[in-house]
Amino acid sequence: MNDRYIRRRKRIIKRIIMRIIILILIIFAAIFVYRKFNANQIKYNRAVKYMQKGNYQKAENNLKFVVSHANNSKKNTLLLIDSYYLLGECYDKLNEDKKADEAYQHAIEEDTKERSFGRIITGTDYLRRGLAYIRLKEYNLAVDAFELGLEIANISCEQELLYNQVAAYEYLNDWANAKLKMEEYIEKYPDDENALNEWKFLKTR
Repeated sequence: MNDRYIRRRKRIIKRIIMRIIILILIIFAAIFVYRKFNANQIKYNRAVKYMQKGNYQKAENNLKFVVSHANNSKKNTLLLIDSYYLLGECYDKLNEDKKADEAYQHAIEEDTKERSFGRIITGTDYLRRGLAYIRLKEYNLAVDAFELGLEIANISCEQELLYNQVAAYEYLNDWANAKLKMEEYIEKYPDDENALNEWKFLKTR
């Protein structure tokens, strides 16, 4: 009786161990598949964290992985755009101006392409596009980008869009429109001391 009990117990333990092993293999397989198909997102998230910590070299390495492995899917395309913009910012921090310009140029090229899928462009998207245009000295295009952002209802970055549009007009030496936009800005944000000082300057132009 005891021998039968022991053999039965061993079989039960063996089954339990096999099930545990199978479960562990399934978990590892799931992790492998997730990492394989989400590698770009994982790398981008790491790059964001490295940027926040000021570790720009590691951020650059992760972003270069994303831009070199992106495919034509919607998810990867949006990641590619985000990565090029962030890569430009990363090179700015590393004082590598030429590489920054190249990254921003790639960002704009990808950002403005016609796509086969629908895409909602936010005010923040237009803001970063406009700032990239300013960086590349494409001031008319920057003005247009900021204007498109301002046309969106209930945007969270209206102040930044309007202020940078003033700056773009100043770069163009278009003082009339710069003054017009600054008046609009000060009417909406009268407590901005930097804008008030800039307004004093504009009055002399």
